[in-house]
Formats: sequence, structure tokens, C-alpha cells
Amino acid sequence: MTENSLTLSGGTSKSSLIATVSKLDQTGYIPNSTFKRFNLSLGGSTTLDNGLIINGNLAYTNSQQFGPAGGANNATGNASAFGRTMFIGRNWPLQEFPFEDPTTRASVFFVPVGSSTNPYWSTKYDGFSADVNRFVASLGASYNLNSWLSAAYKIGINNYSQNDKEWFRPGSRGAGGIGQIAEGNTVFTEIESNFILTATTQLNPDFNLRAVVGHNLNQRTMNEQRVRGQGMINFDILDLDNTSNVIPFGGDYERRRLYGMFSDLTLDYRGFAFLNFTGRNDWSSTLPSENRSFFYPGVNGSLVFTDALKIKSSILNYGKIRASWATVGNDAPAYALQPIYLINLGANSNLVGAIRQNDFPFRGLPAATLSNTATDPNLKPEFTRSVEVGTELKLFNGRIGLDFTYYKTRTTDQIGQLSLPAASGFSNLLTNFGVLDNEGVEVGLSLDPLRSEKGFNWNIYATFTRNRNIVRELAPGLEEIEIQGLFGGSVTPVLRPGLPYGVIRGTVSQRDEEGNLLIDPSNGQLITALQEDIVGDPNPDFLLGLTNTFSFKGLSLNVVLDYRKGGDLYSGTVNQMLGRGVLKDTEKREMNYVIPGFLGDPNTGLALLDERGNKIPNNIQVELNDMYFGNTFAVNGNDEWGVFDATTIRIREVSLGYTLPKSVLQKTPIGSLRLSITGRNLWYKAPNFPKSTRFDPETSTFGSQNFIGFEYQAAPSVRRVGLNLQATF
Repeated sequence: MTENSLTLSGGTSKSSLIATVSKLDQTGYIPNSTFKRFNLSLGGSTTLDNGLIINGNLAYTNSQQFGPAGGANNATGNASAFGRTMFIGRNWPLQEFPFEDPTTRASVFFVPVGSSTNPYWSTKYDGFSADVNRFVASLGASYNLNSWLSAAYKIGINNYSQNDKEWFRPGSRGAGGIGQIAEGNTVFTEIESNFILTATTQLNPDFNLRAVVGHNLNQRTMNEQRVRGQGMINFDILDLDNTSNVIPFGGDYERRRLYGMFSDLTLDYRGFAFLNFTGRNDWSSTLPSENRSFFYPGVNGSLVFTDALKIKSSILNYGKIRASWATVGNDAPAYALQPIYLINLGANSNLVGAIRQNDFPFRGLPAATLSNTATDPNLKPEFTRSVEVGTELKLFNGRIGLDFTYYKTRTTDQIGQLSLPAASGFSNLLTNFGVLDNEGVEVGLSLDPLRSEKGFNWNIYATFTRNRNIVRELAPGLEEIEIQGLFGGSVTPVLRPGLPYGVIRGTVSQRDEEGNLLIDPSNGQLITALQEDIVGDPNPDFLLGLTNTFSFKGLSLNVVLDYRKGGDLYSGTVNQMLGRGVLKDTEKREMNYVIPGFLGDPNTGLALLDERGNKIPNNIQVELNDMYFGNTFAVNGNDEWGVFDATTIRIREVSLGYTLPKSVLQKTPIGSLRLSITGRNLWYKAPNFPKSTRFDPETSTFGSQNFIGFEYQAAPSVRRVGLNLQATF
């Protein structure tokens, strides 16, 4: 990856201007994967003779992404480059054999094309692209009406258009092997307007007051349309006109608007005691008229007690305590008050790999259908109420610093989907439900073991984070809510009262009342329990970060270490690698194994008893292949055996830099010059994953979703080393 940027700035006593241009080019470690980004920004401000201050910013960004099809081949049904890459025999010399049929140009592989595309073929011929153009602009003005009152107004727009294309050429596993091109276009526009009046005054020698009132308007509009062409005619032309059947593939239009009035009042006593009151009232277009207006207040205070008590000590140099109580409101998704018609059922599917047999038009006839989600016309806004207390301390002339925070929040009337019986005509109901509690601590500790103005300096900064997110209540009579179904499989994130948010539910193996595994006497393998259960909690016990910064004159070294304790991850990659026998963990293939447990009845789920009424220990041997490919501990086993503790130790970043002394640059046009080398993700260890997988638990299939803890054949993480040169003139 190469990235270059140039910034120009200048101005006078009344005006300033800054411009930046940058360009990034990146080539991925997967063949034919690239990312390019170009950015241009311009900003400035000026003060007119009448005192009016005008400022504005304009930025344009273009990004272009290109790559092969990714994701879980078995789960999504596409032609993923990783569908078999990590599971095939290590002695299969893929690079030595042709991957393309010279006559048909179809994929050639050791396994049937209906099972997987050759990864070399997939990276060359299947793929996706995304071209995004984004404009961000703002214009503002401010004016001091008198010595204590000022007014400011700012309006801005954020607009992006995104063009996606995905293709599977003829001969691929994807799209039934006939070739397919899918295109999508999305246009998003957000307008934000703020008007603020600010008053500052000294009430008396001890008290100062700052008051802010304002008005906010936010409008977001999204327009999306997708088209799919099936049956590619020419192998090389990636255009919809090169397909025999072009049909709509879903679209969406959404506009929502939010008005707000807000206030902020701060009282300052002698510069060491502060009391702040906030309040905001919003009117949302996504809520019913009777619930459209909602108010949420807050109050917080702080005291610098070392100043209040006039503490002068070389041990305690600074001390501050703070506390706050606040409520935050949130509205509903757009068009959530009544069922809406879908012109194409594919509109609810991802562009990549989505093939629906019931898409409209049907047999050439246009049609529409109601959404499967029923809506609540009496939706209310959801609220989160939080309490927070903390302290900041500096000790021993600033050599030790401590920042401690404790918080607790409660969210009520959450807006989400509840399952409905199919007989109702709907599969889900979007409504308010439940209570969710969130409690935790955050600690920051700074240490200066060595400190010198001209010599060697060493700073240590450590962070500790512990969070507990517990579901307290769901809707009356409801015992569980699925957050999202994953690829139609059994393993899924759910909400259950009394358990952490997003626990993992899946199939489990049958056990007796003492927790011993029950074994099928017909084959020596495990028995699947009749009921699914919770198989993991993806939330970590705590996170620990440690940053060491060493500096000597112009030389600096920065080392960042991370430690994640606990948190479970369901890994499709590890599950498949174990089951396919490509790991050193499964190398002892000449041995037979006996699974510890007792013989059980697969029909009743109860332990079998001998003539004396005792449970019968399992003594049935199974081959290694059956240990990982049967109803046992991997591919065809129950979900619980694909869940691993994601505890990880990691060297997050190491950077070494040198800044040239200004004396060296005095006779040059260069103002400053710094050269640095940086490495990220240099080393990690996940001790609770099978050793030979070398799996990185930070790998995620779903990115920024409202759940974590799932991985399906995602691309491996990367180690990055970079060189950086910064110069000013």
C-alpha cells in the first residue's frame, strides 16, 4: 500500500485557508484484489470588517474497490475464493495444474464444480467492484451580538453515490454455472442544519454562567436500485447487455427527518466546581404523531478538589471527581408504522450471491407483496438512562496519572423484531420490548518511570475495560429473540432474559444429569440433544491495553500490546479445517479413539443401564476421520464443538521514528522532517484455539453488526509494515 498526501495552508490575521490532496493505492494479498482512494478537501474562514465570521469546508472522495468473491462458500452458496482454499489437501499441487478448461473456460478442480470453484479460477474470473463518490460540504457563520451573546449557524450536506457490480462467469459454482451479473446503485444524502445562541456572563466574582440554546434539523434520504442479469453470453464482457435475462433485483427508497431543540447550561464556581444541565426535545418523522415528540435531559457535575481544598503537595498534584446522570432517546427505523409493499423480494437480500426463486416479476408479470414483518402503529421511542461516576488523579509531580470511570445504563422500550406464528400471516413484529442493562468500569493508568527534558523518557499507559451487558426483560411471555438468522443454520445470536446480550445458541450433544457425554452404541459417536441450548458468550471478560513509549531527543519507540480475556467465537474455518484433516492436530490417523462418556439411547436421550442399573462406560473405538467428520467434534458435529474461547495476546503495533533536529534543517526550506517505520499486528497468540490453526479471533465475517462472535471462512488477517515520511515547509 502506498499513500501520499500534500497539505497547503496559509492566511492572514483575519483569514485562513487550508487544502489537502491525498491518494492511496493498495494491492491485497488475494490475487486481483485492489483498493484505490483519492481525496481532495478545502476549508477556510474569514472575519469581515463588521465582525461576521464566515467559514466553509468542501471535501470530495472517490474510492474504488475490486476483488474476488469472498465469504463462506458452503453458507452463502456463492463461488468464494475461500470456499475450499484452507480445507484442501496440503499436498494438492494446485499451482502445477490448469484451473481452466481450454474449450469451455469453465473451472477445473479436484472436486466437482457443484461443490467448489478452483480458487485460482475464482480470483481471476469471479469478483465484485464498488465505485463510491462522496461529497461533504458545510457553510457556517457566527457573530457576536454583544459582549455576552453570540449567534452561529451552520448547514452541511453529506452525499455519496455507490455503484456495485458482482459477477459469476459461466463455469463457476456461483449462479448455477450459467453466468450472472448483478448491479446496484445507491444514493444517500444527509442534510444537517444547526442554529445556536450562546450567552456567557459573570454573575458575581465567584460564579460564571454559560448558556446555550439551539435548533437542529437532520434529514436523511436513501435511494437504492438493483438489477440482475442471468445467462452471460460472452465470457469476457461484464455488462448487463451481455446477459440473456435481465430482471429487477430489488430497490428501496427511504427518507426520514428529525427536528430538535436543545439547551446546555453550565455554572462555574471559582474555576474548580462545575454544574451542567442539558436537555433536548426531538420530533421524529418515523414515530406515530402521538409519540413523535420525546424529551431527554441530563445533569453532570465535577469538582477539582485539590483546588477547592487548596491542596499543595508533591504527592497529590491534581484531583478531580465527576458524576453524571443522563437520558438519551432514539427513534424508529423509517416506514416502521405500517406494512409496506415490496416490489421485489430480493430487496431484503444482499447483492452478493443472492438468488431468489420467488423474485418479481414472476414469469414476466409485475407484482408486489407485503413485507413479512408486521408493524406496531403505536411505537414509542426507546430510552437509555445512564449513571456515571469517575475520578482523575495526578501524583508525584505528574509521574502517575489515574483516570477511573464506573457506568451503568438501562435501555427500555427497545425497538426490534419479535417472532410471530406463521398462522398470523407474518413472521415478525416490529415493536417495543424489553429491558437491557449495561454496567462496566474503565481505568486508565499513566506512569513515567523515566522523565527528562533533554534525556531519556519512558511513559507507560495502561487501560482496563470491563463491561457486562445483560438482558433483563423481553416482551411478556417471550423467552427468546433471534437477533439475526445466519445462513439458515442452527447457530445464531439470541437474547434471553438473565443472560448477556447476543449469546450464541446452537445444537449441543446429549449429556446425562452429571454432565457426561452420551454415546450412540451403534457407532461410538455423539448423540444430538433434542433441544438446542446456549453454546457460547461472545462478550469478553475484560480488555487490557499496554502502551510503552520511549523517547530520546528526536528518536522515539512506541509499542502497543493488547490482551483480550474470554469471549467466545464460533469459527467455521477452524471447524472445517479440523473436519477436513488438514491440521497437525489431526495427524495421528493410524490411531483409533474412544470418546469419554456413557452409552445412551438416541431416541430418549437417556443413559443405557446394565443389569445392575449402572451406566455403561463407552468402549467403542472410532477412527480419527469419524472423530472430526462424523457426529462428533467438527464438520458434521453439533454447534457447541465449533465454539472456542477467543482469549488473545497481541502485539498491536510497534513504531520507530526519528525527527531531525531543527538545527540540521536551518539552511534548507524544510521546516520539519520525520521518518518512521511502523508494524501492525506483528504477533498474536490465541491459546484456546487448536494450535496448528494459527487462527486470529479478530477475524470477522459480519463486520459492524449488532452482534459478534461468528466467523465463516473469512479471509485471514494481515501483518502490515509501513514506512512513513512527513515533511513541512
